[in-house]
Amino acid sequence: MRHTKFLVTFLIALGYVTTAGADEYTRYVDPKIGSGGHGHVFVGANVPFGMVQLGPTSIPQEWDWCSGYHDSDSTVIGFSHTHLSGTGIGDLFDITVMPVTGEVTYARGTEDDPQSGLWSYADRTREIAKPGYYSVPLTRYGITAEMTATNRVGLHRYTFPQSEDAGIVIDLQNGGCWDKATETFIEACGDNAVKGYRYSKGWANAQRIYFYAEFSKPFSDLYVHSVEYMPLFARADFDTAEGEQTETFKRNAVVRPSAPGHEGALYNNHQGLTLYTLIIFSENYAGILNQITAVFTRRQVNIETLNVCASSTPGVHKYTITCYCKKDMAEMLVRQIEKRIDVLQANCFVDDEIFMMETSLLKLSTPKVLADKEISRIVRRYDARFVEVNSTYSIVEKTGITEDVMELFTQLDEIGCVLQFVRSGRIAVTKSRIERLDNYLTQREMER
Repeated sequence: MRHTKFLVTFLIALGYVTTAGADEYTRYVDPKIGSGGHGHVFVGANVPFGMVQLGPTSIPQEWDWCSGYHDSDSTVIGFSHTHLSGTGIGDLFDITVMPVTGEVTYARGTEDDPQSGLWSYADRTREIAKPGYYSVPLTRYGITAEMTATNRVGLHRYTFPQSEDAGIVIDLQNGGCWDKATETFIEACGDNAVKGYRYSKGWANAQRIYFYAEFSKPFSDLYVHSVEYMPLFARADFDTAEGEQTETFKRNAVVRPSAPGHEGALYNNHQGLTLYTLIIFSENYAGILNQITAVFTRRQVNIETLNVCASSTPGVHKYTITCYCKKDMAEMLVRQIEKRIDVLQANCFVDDEIFMMETSLLKLSTPKVLADKEISRIVRRYDARFVEVNSTYSIVEKTGITEDVMELFTQLDEIGCVLQFVRSGRIAVTKSRIERLDNYLTQREMER
């Protein structure tokens, strides 16, 4: 069996935890003591006083499952990064990771129905638990899970069977016993990392945990599953060969409200991001727009503007979409649109590569326009024009770049004369001599 090592860093970290010293007292430690009966002991990988307690979480049955693990139960819903040990009440189980193959149901599930959730039985006969290291095979998926931890980082290694539909699921829904997610966020950072957070309420009234996860192999897609508009699961998809190993480095950080900058960086969606314009060409058929926008939704990328119109090529429509993201995300969106949707061509551009405009209409109060001459001066200053005037309202049309359109609206709105305002969204043409689609169609005709 061919074993592919993607990250040397993992092996170094693992060796650091498990290398024997002259007096290796840890060999006398049995981490499973207290994991049966009413012991409530956590089993997994951690270091003394560490922030991460990385180990399996079972389907909770009753009070004795407070730690997430019970010696009598071999179910696993995933490997969570926070656990309590020895307590009489349950909480945590934050940021749970589950390797899978094939189609799954995004839920915790129940033991009486194997297809009701992500869970799998663990082969406890091959379970390894020792200080700093934990490993167990998952019988449902044929995957062997291994993990270790540092003070703030959980490190996973999953050995997969051959599969064209392997994945790693990040679960933000399931918490410990009474713990419930109140707000969640997750997004891709290129094609080999994701970040997000989980706010929850349980024994701790208001808990906030942020995370950043890196994969040793680029994922082909990231699917986000939301429930009532809250993103609760994210699946990173991979193609795997027999015995192939994928490693996940997940960094957890518990951030208090007083921690400067960290929350703001997550909430400020445009910080460090670039406005990209995606231009997509497709034949006009029912459902195509839903498929295109679904690609953005699955990656939690917000669409700023969207414009659809017929192109210069008969029978072909042009979709112009703008969004704030990083370069690798824009390129991933293009790849996924071309791979998963029957489009002719998709490209992404920054502003320097295109000519772009948008049109806006402002409905103004005519009495206020007549009473305040400054309104007409502002309209002329921004090269806008009155296209309709009656005794009740006046319509102003402004075509230009987004910044000018919004500045005009802001100045008129401050005066209090704006009754309605609408923008068309960006339209754009490339600075290349001819449309890229024309080159594509010409090349396709030559290949026939």
